[in-house]
Amino acid sequence: MTAIAVTVSGLHPMIPPARLLGPTFRPTGETWTADLAPAAAADVAARLRALTLAGSRLEVTLLPKLGRDAIRAARTRDAVARRNTTPRGDLRVDEVGRIGASPAKLADALAARWSGAVVVDAMAGCGGDALAFARAGCRVTAIEIDPGRAALLRENARAARLAITVLQTDARIALEGLSGDLLHVDPPWDDLPSLHGVWAHRHRFGDATAKLPPHFDPNVLPSCSWEPVFGLAEGDRHRVKWLHATYKGRPNQGWRA
Repeated sequence: MTAIAVTVSGLHPMIPPARLLGPTFRPTGETWTADLAPAAAADVAARLRALTLAGSRLEVTLLPKLGRDAIRAARTRDAVARRNTTPRGDLRVDEVGRIGASPAKLADALAARWSGAVVVDAMAGCGGDALAFARAGCRVTAIEIDPGRAALLRENARAARLAITVLQTDARIALEGLSGDLLHVDPPWDDLPSLHGVWAHRHRFGDATAKLPPHFDPNVLPSCSWEPVFGLAEGDRHRVKWLHATYKGRPNQGWRA
């Protein structure tokens, strides 16, 4: 069986190659290469097809090229794999939440870094992140402008027996009277410009974090540290679920992560 030389270019430095591509890829200048069996090479090409990560579009080349049948089969396998992703947990959601709600285990791992903090979760949606902060022992105020999602957030908090203050209002207005240890922002991914009016309030808090789509360009939010968040299930363990931005501000109320 002829090995296929797979070359991937355009990988942003924040993305760990072994996690995204697999352990067999090696650096060759500004690209990453591996010699793979035809099916494995086709699977990499299918998974990375038309993918932009951290503002950088990935390019995949295969030598020799594979036939259409091999590529078509790999895309079918990729579509099937995407059904087996990290679960949201017991969270009631609407159509928007079905797309953007954080899987419980991933949200819990991030929230644990701010255990016991005073947290404002702006643009909180159905509450996936707010519940995770509450499970971590944080005092949480969650802001959601959509009345339907605010209602679901309250239901989710009651079902989980977690104390969360829910404000159904515009976060840009509510934040003028709020402060705390952490501002967390998860803007609608189909309305990313809405992030900026909320992010402008980060200086009222000790720290600020943002959950942003994998394609988001980190240069848009300077002075942040960044990390990609990968899934845990077979279908998304090699996929970036979102980019996590952290802005370290001033110590607030004697608490620091």
